[in-house]
Amino acid sequence: MLRPARPRRCGVRNRRRGSWTRKQRTSCKPRVRATAVDRGEERRTKAMTTGVMIGEVSLGEGHRTAIIAPVLGSSVSELSDQAVQAREAPVDILEVRLDHLLGEADVPFAQAEAAIMDALRAVRASAPSHPLLATIRTASEGGTWSVTDDVYAELLSAIAKSGLAEALDVEIARHPAAISSVLEATEASGIPVVLSRHYFEATPPREAMLAMLEYMTTLAPPQRAIAKLAVMPQCPEDVLALLSASLDAKKRLERPLITIAMGHLGRVSRLAGEVFGSDASFATVGPQSAPGSSAPAPSRSCLIGSFSFPWPTPVSRLKGRRGE
Repeated sequence: MLRPARPRRCGVRNRRRGSWTRKQRTSCKPRVRATAVDRGEERRTKAMTTGVMIGEVSLGEGHRTAIIAPVLGSSVSELSDQAVQAREAPVDILEVRLDHLLGEADVPFAQAEAAIMDALRAVRASAPSHPLLATIRTASEGGTWSVTDDVYAELLSAIAKSGLAEALDVEIARHPAAISSVLEATEASGIPVVLSRHYFEATPPREAMLAMLEYMTTLAPPQRAIAKLAVMPQCPEDVLALLSASLDAKKRLERPLITIAMGHLGRVSRLAGEVFGSDASFATVGPQSAPGSSAPAPSRSCLIGSFSFPWPTPVSRLKGRRGE
């Protein structure tokens, strides 16, 4: 009479005791290892649920502080040259400051859209692996170009529809109708926005800064918007107020933040921004975009840890420290 076959056991035969001892595996089913594609998809899913994706760069809870390098120039060739220089620096995102191109070159309004598209294409060709944040910083917020709300909204909407930038900076001090128009265009195009507010004259009270950050969260969904607040401190207490507001906002709000104190006093906010809730820092590759921007160092750790370490080029060694 044939005996039925014993089921396969997962374990090690204990010869001394004549029994089976289970070891590690509790099932006979083969273990499935996660592939690189699976892990990449898991990271992307986490980024989409806890932060904002600008290209392949994640900003938000659980992700390292991103480094953004502004690219400035009064001509397309200057923008391209800076993009090439930034391509070799340890930065994650390039902010294309289009207001310098439009303002310093005195581009007529009728030709502004064409000039913007040419500039974005040139920067994309010079640094194809870096996501682009397109910014038109108006004169009222420290930029170099004065423009009406209607033209501002029209140009930003055109950038959103073009697909030439991975993110768009939107000044929330503009007219509500202009902001709404731009946000509709970015939602239709599926690109995130940086909702920004700059105070170049002083630092608002702590509660006012916190209220401003909270207001930004009402303008767009959490997966598509980053709140940015930049202030000009007049004393160390102003820097502490910004850091305190940033930390409080990070605890209350479920979205990425960028909080910056400009100028020499504000350099510490870039140094300790990650600790107090800021998800990105700005570094200077070429001309400064804001007072106190730090020059990128040969490594990310040097950039985050020290603002006095210059980018090691012959020009920077001759000119001394940049961004102080």
